Amino acid sequence: MVATGSLGSQPQGVVLRDLSKGIFLYPLAIYSLISAIIEYFGEKSSNPADILPSEAWIHSNVLSLIWVVMFFANIFVVSFDVSTGKFLILILAITLIGLIVVFLIHYEIIQIGSIGNLFNFNLEIRTHFYLMTALILGVIVLLTLVAGLFRYVRIEANEVLVKGILGDVKRFPTTKLHYDKKIIDVFEFMALRAGTIILHILGAGEPVELHTVPNVNKKAEQMDALLSVLKISL
Repeated sequence: MVATGSLGSQPQGVVLRDLSKGIFLYPLAIYSLISAIIEYFGEKSSNPADILPSEAWIHSNVLSLIWVVMFFANIFVVSFDVSTGKFLILILAITLIGLIVVFLIHYEIIQIGSIGNLFNFNLEIRTHFYLMTALILGVIVLLTLVAGLFRYVRIEANEVLVKGILGDVKRFPTTKLHYDKKIIDVFEFMALRAGTIILHILGAGEPVELHTVPNVNKKAEQMDALLSVLKISL
């Protein structure tokens, strides 16, 4: 990216925050809260004496099944790094499984009516469980965000400031500063546009690695603008 202005047009500074993977639990926290609200009003409005158990449980089972799928998806994202190649393989595997299921249904090896039996299986997930899950995960996400406020790297025109969560600070010159940007996990990029930035700082001894930087592409553009103007000024 080429700078077209003077020093006055450069960014005042670029802040890079390295969040922990706990931040990616936010979809499950939000869904748990929404499910708790739906389940609460469902329990309040339904009259068990007027409806059959299967009818009373159908919405609850749908919510429960979606929650289970989201739970395992969140655990998968937090536990593994899925590169572009692995992501494509995963998509192909899901597509293949879907085609096999369609084939089995088409030739009546599997009765399509049997799929509806999934909704007759009551997982017994109720309002209190959803609410407690939302609360616990919400606290984890909040603590992750708070930690990110105290642990960051700030790149300015004349220095690079590396700040730790306990208040330790390291300052380096921006001379010969360069960086690498990587999208290591496709799901993390889809969730928060997050990626990895590796800073090569003169005098730091070793690269400073920030593994989970939200809006990584935007941050890279801001650094390009700042460093380009810095080179012109030098």
